[in-house]
Amino acid sequence: MEIFTPIDFGGVTLKNRIVMPAMATNFGNPDGSVTERLIGYYAARAAGGVGLIVIEFTAVSFEGRFTQNQIRMDNDCFIGGHGELVEAIHRAGARAVLQLHHSGRRAPLAITFTHAMGPSAVPVFPGFPVPRPMTIGDIGKIRGDFVSAAVRAAKAGYDGVEIHAAHGYLLAQFLSPESNRREDEYGGSPEKRAKLPLEILQGIKDSLGPDFPVIVKMSGDEYTPGGIEIEEALIHARLFEEAGADMLCVSGSAGSMMALSPNAPGRRSTSPPVYVEQACFAHLAAAVKTIVSIPVMAIGRINDPSVAERLIEEGAADVIAVGRGHIADPAFVNKSSGKNPDPLCRCIGCLQGCIERSVQASNTGITCAVNPRVGRELEAEGLSASSPKRFFVLGGGPSGMHAAAILAERGHRVDLYEKRNCLGGNVLTASKPPHKAETMYLIDYLVERLKRSEAKIHLNADMTAETIKEEQPDAVIVCCGSKPRRPSLPGMESAMVVTADDVLSGTANIGKPRRVAVVGGGLVGCETALYLAERGWRVTVLEMLEDIGIDVGPIVKHYLRKELEEAGVTIRPKTCIAEFRKDSVVCRLDEGETELFDADIAVLAVGYSSDDGLFRSLQEYGVDAYIVGDARSPRKILDAMRESDTLARNL
Repeated sequence: MEIFTPIDFGGVTLKNRIVMPAMATNFGNPDGSVTERLIGYYAARAAGGVGLIVIEFTAVSFEGRFTQNQIRMDNDCFIGGHGELVEAIHRAGARAVLQLHHSGRRAPLAITFTHAMGPSAVPVFPGFPVPRPMTIGDIGKIRGDFVSAAVRAAKAGYDGVEIHAAHGYLLAQFLSPESNRREDEYGGSPEKRAKLPLEILQGIKDSLGPDFPVIVKMSGDEYTPGGIEIEEALIHARLFEEAGADMLCVSGSAGSMMALSPNAPGRRSTSPPVYVEQACFAHLAAAVKTIVSIPVMAIGRINDPSVAERLIEEGAADVIAVGRGHIADPAFVNKSSGKNPDPLCRCIGCLQGCIERSVQASNTGITCAVNPRVGRELEAEGLSASSPKRFFVLGGGPSGMHAAAILAERGHRVDLYEKRNCLGGNVLTASKPPHKAETMYLIDYLVERLKRSEAKIHLNADMTAETIKEEQPDAVIVCCGSKPRRPSLPGMESAMVVTADDVLSGTANIGKPRRVAVVGGGLVGCETALYLAERGWRVTVLEMLEDIGIDVGPIVKHYLRKELEEAGVTIRPKTCIAEFRKDSVVCRLDEGETELFDADIAVLAVGYSSDDGLFRSLQEYGVDAYIVGDARSPRKILDAMRESDTLARNL
């Protein structure tokens, strides 16, 4: 495959055409220094075969930071830590480039303790704080900060730097007509708006010589009213090449976050979830490639090796950025090329750990729904069993499959019992709504791991506490999952009321498309609504809270809302169910009034209850038992996988 062939850029040879692009981890120290945890994370990906790693966005100044634990390169004291990071990556066989970053108007006051600045007094979003317009002196300082950071990167041993001029950060703010309203030499025409990024690029080349590689990460389209579109991006691309750029990474981005607003015409995030097609920004890279002679990198939800190969074969790009695919599996390249025979664990596009619980939530560091080892690369994998034990794992969902595989790989004798006729648990129904088929990547991966692990799998096996006690295993892990909640309300027995699981699994005979009320506007309710709307049903979502999607992050919520609108689904928040009738649902509104919603069928999506009965029975019999996943408390795949991983490695 061509993606595994070498390529040169700026005098540096990459052993293959797969790049791990910059992605924030929040694994740095609060002072911005490099940690052992960060080094372990990147070293694992380098050992996995990737040709080039672009180290996550690195602040060129304190006031330009974006997150609490963002790494920095604004002082010589940081060179040593970066040197250790580069050495670890080189030792593992990959090249390393440092991404240089400044947040501009997006810099949070709680992080920088100073008023954010930008090219003009234009807020990120209407109602947000207005940034301080930068003076010529400010611009000169920023230019110097970027160049100085690049010089430090060279001293640390990096193979080059990447200038972050995309995703709505400072240099993108200068490039974009939406955020740059200046009337001096740094504003007006596309050429003038590009002046600061070009000066930084030229300053780096002047300081480090023409042979020090510089990548420019640019926006091909900001999907924002008044923002950069591809015609202007092509002008920027030519200017960057003329100024000495050695490669262009062409992304799409929500430049002012307007592209994630309810009224935005575009639907593109810098971290596109599963609702977006794979290689969603590749057409932008392809357009740029037609007008430059330097290598062009495609980026944007590329987690399939065959998609990456197709882009190279079609001439859409010279190199391919595989981001979250490397979070999901550090050995993405070696497994895709056949150098590592183990199964590939592919990203499922959920954003649960890499976005929702890291950058957007707590700044505690990224995690991953399908790879619980993210950020824990330096921890012990789990000792091989010197005296193998016999384990029973009850439940064939993700947590049970993962635990069984690890225990068997460690040398224990493992029996996995699943009461259904196939493995997968709740993921089997979660993969049914539109766009969600990729969720089954996780099950396919775990099935293959189980086959190789020699764990014994028993399907159609509804085990009892009595049977388990008679078998006398050394320990039992209960992963029986959860059951849909069915609230006790008037009319439940006489009306046609089913659960979302019944609908998605096909066990409910709901008949031909008619009118349906989906009760509950969380992720399950919204995706079930899409599933039914796609099949011709007239769908109304009834949610008691003020908004739908309360259990998902803002990016997924944005896409869900857009999908529901396009499917013609009616959304009614602040609406509480009072009674079910044969052809309608009676609701109590927020003001205390009642309203009747016509519905031939009501679909319940009001949460789940843990299925812990067997665990409690085992405890009563004195069996050494543990409980993980939804059986303990209904949560997301991320929690279930991490919990089972920790337990199975420590038993």
